[in-house]
Amino acid sequence: MDETKPRTLIDSIRAMPTRDEHLGIALTFDFDRAPRLIPYRTLYRRIAACVAEFRRAGVARGTRVIFPFETSEGAIVAFLALVAMGALPLSVRQAAGMDSARYTAFLNRLSELHRATLVIDGSDVRNLTLPLGRLALPAPDAELPELPEHPAVTPDDLAFVQFSSGSTGVPKGVPITHGNLIANIEMITAYDQRRLDDRVASWLPLYHDMGLIGGLLSNLVVGNLLYLSRPVQFLSDSLGWLRLVATERITASVFPDFAITYMLRFLRDAEPDVLEGCRFDAVRMIFLGSEPIHIRQLVEFEQRLAPLGFAPEAIKPCYGMAEAVLLVTCVAPGEARQIIPLAEAREAISVGLPHPSFELRIVDEAGEVVPEGEIGEIQLRGGTLAPGYFESDAAFRDPDGYFPTGDLGMQRDGQVFIMGRASDRIKVNAQSYFASDFEHALASLDFVRPGRSAAVQVDGRIVLLLESNRQLEPGARLALERQVIEAIVKELGIKLAPEDVLFVRRGQIERTSSGKVRRKVIAEAIRDGRLVMTDAG
Repeated sequence: MDETKPRTLIDSIRAMPTRDEHLGIALTFDFDRAPRLIPYRTLYRRIAACVAEFRRAGVARGTRVIFPFETSEGAIVAFLALVAMGALPLSVRQAAGMDSARYTAFLNRLSELHRATLVIDGSDVRNLTLPLGRLALPAPDAELPELPEHPAVTPDDLAFVQFSSGSTGVPKGVPITHGNLIANIEMITAYDQRRLDDRVASWLPLYHDMGLIGGLLSNLVVGNLLYLSRPVQFLSDSLGWLRLVATERITASVFPDFAITYMLRFLRDAEPDVLEGCRFDAVRMIFLGSEPIHIRQLVEFEQRLAPLGFAPEAIKPCYGMAEAVLLVTCVAPGEARQIIPLAEAREAISVGLPHPSFELRIVDEAGEVVPEGEIGEIQLRGGTLAPGYFESDAAFRDPDGYFPTGDLGMQRDGQVFIMGRASDRIKVNAQSYFASDFEHALASLDFVRPGRSAAVQVDGRIVLLLESNRQLEPGARLALERQVIEAIVKELGIKLAPEDVLFVRRGQIERTSSGKVRRKVIAEAIRDGRLVMTDAG
C-alpha cells in the first residue's frame, strides 16, 4: 500500500506544509489584476487557526453546520477546518435567484430535517433571521503553525454532505465519505492526467458538486496550482476569463455546456483583436458536462480558438452527478469524441465509457435492459455511488441495487450518449424530442440571453420561455417572436404558435443549484397564469 497516497481529505490537508511555496490557490477575483496566491503552506496555517477558533465556539466532531458555500478565501478555510476537525458541513446553494423569505424557509427546513445547530455567517445569511448559532468566517490574517491532532477518521466516515439539484421541494442530501471522495478525485485526475506542474482554472460555484470537487478539491488533493474565480466574474467578462487561461498557461478546467454558448456569443461580437497575443496551446483537457451538449456550438468554439493554439478536441464531454460524488464517464485522453446522427437531422455526442468501477445499464419503462442503440433510462451501480440519501427514506436503489438516474441515454460500442432528463422529453407526432433541442435551436439568436431559455410541454402545448437582452416594444416583440418561430422550424421542423413564445422577466425561469431548469415548477406557473411578461431587456 502506498503510504503517501491520501486516504481521506484530512490527509491532503496535513500534507499542505510539504508542498512547494509556489503552489496553492491563486484567487483571481479581478481579471484586470494579478492573481493573489495563497500558498498551500499558508492555507494550512489558516485552517489550523480556524480549527482553534471553531473549537472555542463549541464546534466538535459531528457538529452539523449549514454551509452556504460562497467563493471566498474565508469560506474555503472554514469548510476545510470543519472537515479537519470531524465536524459535518452541509454544503448548500447560495441565495442567488431566491428571495430572502424563500431562502430563510429553505435553511430552516434543512436545519429541522438534519438537526443542524450552526450556520456559517456568510454574506447570504448575514441579514436573515434564523434559529441557528452563527459561525463567523475566519479573519484573513489568523494563522497557527500546527493543525491540532485530528480525530480518528477512516475512509468510511463522512467528509461532508452535498445537496443534489433540488428540482422539486427540499433538495436531497448526498453523504460524501472520505473514501468515495478520494476515489472519485482519483478518477478525475486520471482522466486529465493531473500533475503537480499543472495549472487548473475554475469559476464554478463551490456549492455545486462540479465546482466543489472538480474545481476545488481535486487540486487540493493533488497539490497543483489552482486559479479560482467567481461565477459572476465569468458572466460579466467571459473573454477576460479566456485571456486568463492564455496568460497563465492553464492546462485544465471544467465547466458546463452553457459556458461554450456564452463565450461564443461574445467571441462572435468582439473585435478581431480581442484575443490578440493569446495562446491556448497549454490547454490539455477541459471537462464539459452538466447538461446536453450543443455540438455545433462546441465545434465552432474550438475552431475559433484553433488559430491561437487550442488543441483539437481538447474539450472532453463527461457525465456525472452528486449521487456518485461527481464523475461517472468521460472521453479519455487521446480518444476521439464520437458523434452519431439522430432523427430529424439531430446529433448526439459521446460522453465516453463508464469508469470501470461503475456498472451502467439502460432500461425501458418496464425496467428491462434495452438493446444497444435504443434510448432508455440510465441506471448505475457500484463505483463511488452513495449508499442512499442523507437521513432520508426516499427511494435510492431498485431491487437489483441500481440507482435510477432519471437521465435518458443510449450506448453504442460501450460509449454513453446522453439525451436529456426523462422529465424533459417532449413528444410531437409520436416523435421524441428533448427540451434542450428547442433551447439549442435558439443559440444563434443574439437577443436571447445565453442559457436563459426553457422549453416545457403544458397540456400538449410546447411553450418556450425566453429572457431577452433587448427592449421589447410591441412591434419589436412581434419581430423577435417570428425569429424564434423560424429558428425552431429551421432546426426541428416544428412550428410553435406565437402565443407559446413567452418573453419573461429575469428570474422567472427557475433553476436548481446546478443550473437545471425546474420545468415542473415552470409548467405549473404557466397553468396558473403566474408568469410575468416583460417589456424591458
